[in-house]
Amino acid sequence: MAQPTLDKPQDASSQEPLGPACEKCGLPHGATACPRCGWYPVLGIHVEIDAAFEAVMKPAGEPEAGDEAPAPPQKAAWAKHLEVWAGLIPWWGWLLLGTTLACIAAAVAVRLATVTQPTLHTWCGVGGLLGGIVVTLVAHVVAFVLASAEDANYGVFDILTKPVRIWKQILGELPERLWLANTGNVGLSLAISSAAIVGGIPYDQLLDWGFKAPPKASLVGAIADAAKNAPESDMSMEEAVNEFAGDAGVDDLKGKDAEAKPAEPPREKLDCLIIGYQGDAAGRIDALLLASETGGKLKYVGRVVPVLDDKEQAELRKKFTKHISTRPFVKTNDSGNWLRPKFTCSITYTKWPEGGRPQKVEWESMQGEVALPW
Repeated sequence: MAQPTLDKPQDASSQEPLGPACEKCGLPHGATACPRCGWYPVLGIHVEIDAAFEAVMKPAGEPEAGDEAPAPPQKAAWAKHLEVWAGLIPWWGWLLLGTTLACIAAAVAVRLATVTQPTLHTWCGVGGLLGGIVVTLVAHVVAFVLASAEDANYGVFDILTKPVRIWKQILGELPERLWLANTGNVGLSLAISSAAIVGGIPYDQLLDWGFKAPPKASLVGAIADAAKNAPESDMSMEEAVNEFAGDAGVDDLKGKDAEAKPAEPPREKLDCLIIGYQGDAAGRIDALLLASETGGKLKYVGRVVPVLDDKEQAELRKKFTKHISTRPFVKTNDSGNWLRPKFTCSITYTKWPEGGRPQKVEWESMQGEVALPW
């Protein structure tokens, strides 16, 4: 006996509509004309359906005739500009720019934090400048090594003569060489920010490498001429009077009437040989005894009080003790500790009367040492 079979339930969408349906749009209805599309099967034409009736009869979720899709929301102007710039500059370009801005912001913060602390301000400025220079140089050397490994046309001196070409090649390999490019960017940004923003850098001390200016050739020649003959122990009466007058600050002793003191003329510089020094009980140098070239000969021109700090005083006294002499290299009535013709200095004065000495002498600086074969 055959077993009855059960029909599988059909999907509602696949079931045939129950009752009459519109032959044009398939809407089941029992009206004379289709309430959706207006098809009038008896006449074979479409008729106009009332809008209120059509809205009631339209299936849920079906868009009405003439409806348009809603327009997308409009973006703000700044958002549009941001999209344009984001497309023009790659992501690694934004990273390089952000690194530079971070260095500038750090420099501004350091400047504001140390403005009331001069010592710390100077250390931060110098440290940032030197550190940035070191980082930049290291990055440049690495860039040269990488560039020369890829191009055999590079020479040793190209590291100095062709820096633009080297970095052009490195930048052309971005973003692969981003680590190197950003390292150079950090060093350069740090150095420039420290010099321009942090400040407090004592350029005069950084550029002073301790080199002393050599004595003038005329002074060395006069020293050489004086060394040929031992200095005389006695002085003529006229020279003694002139030396006394120079020490006293008097132009001459001929009984001229005192004149009104004129305005101080511009100071002139003079290179001198240190022939001796005078010290105090504490071991400090009170005054230096000087000689200089005048008229082609080396003559005693007086003494000057050196402006030296404790460290300079100690170093100069240590040097002097190695070159002590038993008598003055140039004849003079002054007393002191005498030196061999080794050390020179520069002074300034306002006036040098004939037969006298430079007036209103002031200390300028130490100069180079004399190298003579004796």
